[in-house]
Amino acid sequence: LKIFAAAGYRCFAIDLPGCGRTGGPAVSDCEKPEVLSLVIRRLDLEVVMVVGHSMAGQYIVPLLGTDRIICVVAIALSNTNMLDESASHIATPVLVVWGERDTSLGPSSASNLKRLPNARLLKIASGSHACYLSNPSVFQSACLNFFDLVRHYSTL
Repeated sequence: LKIFAAAGYRCFAIDLPGCGRTGGPAVSDCEKPEVLSLVIRRLDLEVVMVVGHSMAGQYIVPLLGTDRIICVVAIALSNTNMLDESASHIATPVLVVWGERDTSLGPSSASNLKRLPNARLLKIASGSHACYLSNPSVFQSACLNFFDLVRHYSTL
């Protein structure tokens, strides 16, 4: 997050229910998108650029195409199989990232998300499921370029 903050982006790391160190009861699948929406509203953020990995797809994928999310960096996201033919109408720019050596969600996530009209693809060489750790400089540079491009076009 430090590199994104240094580039002028206001950053938040959200410990999603059921992940990381968050305690308490689990959130049902149908409530997960509302959790992310609530966080965005509570932080009083008009628009956001979302970066999510793996199981965060349960929170992010249902919100693709909504007004407040202006772009997504989708790192081997889960739940991309939820996208149907209506996905071709989702205008949200998405940077689809996966590792070359990811045998988990990466390849299927990329295959599903590349159908989005504003999808850009990035396969990280020798990258694992957590490909942002495998080659952080490539990942960070790609994200910053993507954010700058989205910011440029969203202000036109």
